[in-house]
Amino acid sequence: MDISTPQSITGSTQLASAGGVFITPVYLYADPVENLEAVTKHYVDDKATFIPAGNVGGGLFDVSLFPAYSGDVVSDAGSGVLSLEPTGVAAGDYTKVIVNGKGLVTGGGSITPDDLPTLSWLKINKDHPTTLDGYQIVDGVRKSGDTVSGYVTLTVIPTDDLHAITKTYVDTLSDTGDSLDVGDVSRRAGTVAPTGYLVCDGSLKNISDYPELYAVIGSNYGAATETEFLIPDFRSHNLPGFSYCIKAKNY
Repeated sequence: MDISTPQSITGSTQLASAGGVFITPVYLYADPVENLEAVTKHYVDDKATFIPAGNVGGGLFDVSLFPAYSGDVVSDAGSGVLSLEPTGVAAGDYTKVIVNGKGLVTGGGSITPDDLPTLSWLKINKDHPTTLDGYQIVDGVRKSGDTVSGYVTLTVIPTDDLHAITKTYVDTLSDTGDSLDVGDVSRRAGTVAPTGYLVCDGSLKNISDYPELYAVIGSNYGAATETEFLIPDFRSHNLPGFSYCIKAKNY
């Protein structure tokens, strides 16, 4: 049989140096190791399916070689179409988003006051407003003085000298005493007690002059004699321009 040129070999286990044609599959012992070894189909398929990125210098891949993907990106084998799996966040505009370690948006919402850090004004020392106008506040009152066109309502009882006072406070001070009982103490404007009142200065009074008052306070603030008694001394509690007075008689 002439095998000087490639041809089919039937019933022979040898090939000529010029080559030949096998009519049945040829099985190799293993995947190749050396550069000049014959390669198996497994070796080729594996290389075509899993191509190291470092070995790709350019060019185009046949789409049919693309494998299937699953996970955040999905694709069918040989499809060439990559799709991102939904993260559950509806499309829209958000002022606050949550991004996972892969850079995918997994949550969205709106910024709330709790999202803003506490920042002391002492740390802002440049280009910050210094007036109400600068803050675009149109309903404020300047510390240097201003005009209020409406009512100012106070919610606390004045106690300090510089506190603003309420109408109730003034009305109480200007009360003629008709609504108070003998022995009641009220704070009055001025240092002179109105009719029926005594300034609470700790002085001695005759029992016979103020029997109604003595019947109420007796010797609670000290008894000097059998015919005299002491009224309370609240001078240390007076505000400038005011005095405490005790009602001594009914009129």
